Amino acid sequence: MNLSTGTGKLSFAMKTLRAHWDMVCGHWTDDVRHDFEENHLNPIEAEVIATLNANNNLSQILVRAQQECE
Repeated sequence: MNLSTGTGKLSFAMKTLRAHWDMVCGHWTDDVRHDFEENHLNPIEAEVIATLNANNNLSQILVRAQQECE
């Protein structure tokens, strides 16, 4: 079992989203943008980071379990 494919895709998607958002921030500077970032983008990013960490931990557990079962 390997979680690295999904983890890689999720990581790449978050990096892409953040890069596009950074470009938008140069043009969209009102309070609505700040509100969107604070209430939507930042929570998504925090959840993605937590998910990536959990996937990493689970991957390590699965590797150990596979080794113990061999």
